[in-house]
Amino acid sequence: MGNSIKYCLAIGIWLIAVCYLNARQNTIDSLVSVLKTAKADTDRVNTLNSITKLYWQTADFTQAKKYADKALELSDKINFKKGKAAALSNIGLVFWKQGNYPEALKNYFSALKIAEETGDKRKTAAIYTNIGNIYINQENYPEALKSQLPALDLAIKMGEKKLMANAYNSIATIYYRQGNFPGVKAALRDSLWKISLNNHFAALKLNEETGNKNW
Repeated sequence: MGNSIKYCLAIGIWLIAVCYLNARQNTIDSLVSVLKTAKADTDRVNTLNSITKLYWQTADFTQAKKYADKALELSDKINFKKGKAAALSNIGLVFWKQGNYPEALKNYFSALKIAEETGDKRKTAAIYTNIGNIYINQENYPEALKSQLPALDLAIKMGEKKLMANAYNSIATIYYRQGNFPGVKAALRDSLWKISLNNHFAALKLNEETGNKNW
C-alpha cells in the first residue's frame, strides 16, 4: 500500500510538472507570435524580455540568455533605456542562477545605473535586492546589507509592500547567518538573531497583508 501511494504521488507530481511546462511553452509560443507581428521596436524589446523571464522560470538558461541578448541589442539600437535596464537585469539573473556571480553583478550594476538615471525607483529597489542576495550567496554580508538597506528605503517610500517584504527577508537572512558563524559569542549571536526575527516578522506581516503565500 505504501509503495502504491508513493507511486501515485510521483505520477501526480509528474503530471503537474508536465502541465506547468506545457502552459509555459504555450505562453512562450504566443509571445513569439507577437514578436513577429509587433510594429513598434519598444514592443519588441518588451516582448523579448517577457520571453526571457519565461525561459529562466523553466530553467532553460540558454534560451533565456539568447532572448535577453536580443533585447539588449535592440534596446541599444533604439536607445530604449527602460528596455535595456530590464535586459541587463535579466542577463544578470541568468548568470546568477548559473552561479556565475561576477558576471551577474556586472550586469546588475549596469542595469542599476540606468534605472537610477531614468528615475525608475521600483526597478532600482528590485535590482538592489537582487545584488544584495548575490552577496548573501557569496557570504559577503557587509556588502549585502549595503544593497538591501537602499532597497528597503525605496520600497518604503513607494509603499511597495512586496518589495519591502523581500528586503526584510533578505536582511533577516544576513543577520541570522552572521549570528550563526562559529565562534560568535552567545550575547552577540542572540542580538543578531533577534534582529533577524524582527525583520522576518516584518516581512510576514506584509505578506499577510498582501495575501502573498509564495515567499
